[in-house]
Amino acid sequence: MSTNERAGLLEKRLEVLDGVWVEITGKFPDFYKGCSLHPALQREVVESYLNEREVYKLRNRIPETSKIMLHKVAGIITASICKFKPVQLSADRSEYANDMFQNERFALWTGLSICSEPYRPHKEHMLGMLQCELFYQLEKDLLRLFQLRPDSPEAFVAVYHAICLKYMPTTIETSAGE
Repeated sequence: MSTNERAGLLEKRLEVLDGVWVEITGKFPDFYKGCSLHPALQREVVESYLNEREVYKLRNRIPETSKIMLHKVAGIITASICKFKPVQLSADRSEYANDMFQNERFALWTGLSICSEPYRPHKEHMLGMLQCELFYQLEKDLLRLFQLRPDSPEAFVAVYHAICLKYMPTTIETSAGE
């Protein structure tokens, strides 16, 4: 990947993280009260994603010029968020750090946002999906998985693939990717 392509993907994914942060803190203001998105860790998440993306392409023999499907992008970046935990708690909330799932929910929303990119408007499509009753139970299970197994990008790819097949088939049917 050229330096310009890498810089473009870096900027694109940083913008996604910023957008998800605005959306999730607006939807759950009490849950994210006293939290912030740490800029250096946010950048580390995206740098890690870009490195893992290259490894993924090599491991799966994906040609340099080919794209990676969006559910795979979502799984890789979810693992990076779970690893680097860019959502930071203020000192007065730190005793709740292991129970609160702020980073895991942020990771899930980021992955879903990426998977819904082919839809226009994609934000509304994603938010509609989150209101499904079936998704409520799935979310609880995924948050626990993300917390207990943050080092499983391949498992996260499979999770997003299943979600896309059920809720966002256009993501799988098109050649959407990066």
